[in-house]
Amino acid sequence: MSYFGGLVLTDLGKNLLTKAQAGKQLNYTKVSIGDGALGSSSISSLTALKNKIKDISITKLKVLPTGKAVIGFTISNQNITTGFYFREIGIFATDPDLGEILYCYGNAGTNAEFIPANGSTDVIEKSIDINLLVGNAANVSATIDQSLVYATPIDVNNALTQAKQYADAKINSSSISEVKLTTTSATKILLFTPAQQGNFKIDVYLRVLAASNITVSITYTDTAGVQTKMMIPERNGLYFPNSSGVQSYTIGNHFLRQLCVNALKNTPIDVNITANLANQVYVSALIMGV
Repeated sequence: MSYFGGLVLTDLGKNLLTKAQAGKQLNYTKVSIGDGALGSSSISSLTALKNKIKDISITKLKVLPTGKAVIGFTISNQNITTGFYFREIGIFATDPDLGEILYCYGNAGTNAEFIPANGSTDVIEKSIDINLLVGNAANVSATIDQSLVYATPIDVNNALTQAKQYADAKINSSSISEVKLTTTSATKILLFTPAQQGNFKIDVYLRVLAASNITVSITYTDTAGVQTKMMIPERNGLYFPNSSGVQSYTIGNHFLRQLCVNALKNTPIDVNITANLANQVYVSALIMGV
């Protein structure tokens, strides 16, 4: 990871922060990254990156009670055609009088990390949070592209951990996190055998590194016998009875629509997954009594 040693407010950024202290809106609009060398230039006088490579949408904003704000974004090499050194970063904001300005800037110099082009053996995806000074500004906001907001693996791990702690206190449960599918054959990713008959909810989260065709099936036994249900993305409904259940997934993170079943005691509940590409899908899953 590139080491920037902190970002510095530009003169335009300082002026905007002063306006924000007086009640004006402070709205962060985007992040830009580049590979330019700072050279003898003064950061305070910059109005743009030295050599911009890519604009990145902001995906998170959290205003802290300590006079700071945290903005988050994700860097990937998905649309990068030529590798570059991630040397500079700029945060942009809207000045009510000037329009969009370079609010603050950082340059890693010789500590820059190389980001390879898309299609190389390395798939790059980094979630980054940056702390920004806002002082006592009352109106702090960010232009957030909601289509890019998704849970990070850390978010998923924390959610699964909390859910498991709750389940252990009251009911049986089982979970796995960030398990890589290393084969194109059907993989039994999670198995849980309830000690008592009851209702169970099943959650599955997929982190996909390359566009893939994936089947997620749940096998369990109820009073009518052995059942198999297919889980699919939230946007498409619950499951496909009597269907292959194969779904196409784009690069990114996907929560599947939760499935609830009633399973007999001492009969396994299986989560089985098949992907057409090996080593490109990571799976987190939870089976929990309700």
